[in-house]
Amino acid sequence: MDIENEGVPVSELVRHDYEEIHFTCRTCHRHVSKSPAELAKMVGLEIGIWTFTRRLRCAECGQRDFTVRIGRAKGVPTGVY
Repeated sequence: MDIENEGVPVSELVRHDYEEIHFTCRTCHRHVSKSPAELAKMVGLEIGIWTFTRRLRCAECGQRDFTVRIGRAKGVPTGVY
């Protein structure tokens, strides 16, 4: 069963120059960060970030339950809302 492509496309994260995308396993709390450019090389530009996150499998515990956090765009000062 193929998952519908959902979420912000990786191409938009690359275009807006986001720093990193953080993935954390909800089971064992393993954490991995990738830049949008690294992610684009791995999975392509058109996949949605939520679709990609659902496909992840933890290298530590084997579970498929992740949270994802998209870091801020480069050049955006911290503390600005």
